[in-house]
Amino acid sequence: MKILRVTLPFLLLFILVFIDNASAATHEEMVAKYIEMSGIGEMLKSIPGEMDSFASQKNLTSKHPDVDGKVYQLMKESFDLIQTEKDLFAYLLRNTDQKYLGEILQWLASPVAKKIMNEKVNSA
Repeated sequence: MKILRVTLPFLLLFILVFIDNASAATHEEMVAKYIEMSGIGEMLKSIPGEMDSFASQKNLTSKHPDVDGKVYQLMKESFDLIQTEKDLFAYLLRNTDQKYLGEILQWLASPVAKKIMNEKVNSA
């Protein structure tokens, strides 16, 4: 009975980890899951807003705010989120392997990583 009490929690943990990793079995799925879990996707989506903030701040001290404003507007308009996401996805596919991504995804699913990500979101 003692063995069952000790073994059962480890068995359940193993099953949960295996099921979680099995749901992202292909390299492509693992890369997509990494982009989502790590917060990189959300960071990319925030770039246009960050550009606006930076432009507003720079506009206060600029000698030529009209020219700077046009430059920032051009930069913002030329930022292609979809292409950036595709490039990131392709880069990660080329430069990572499934074992490495599996280890990262396992860590990102841990309570410590979740707490770090929550604190990061709350501090923003």
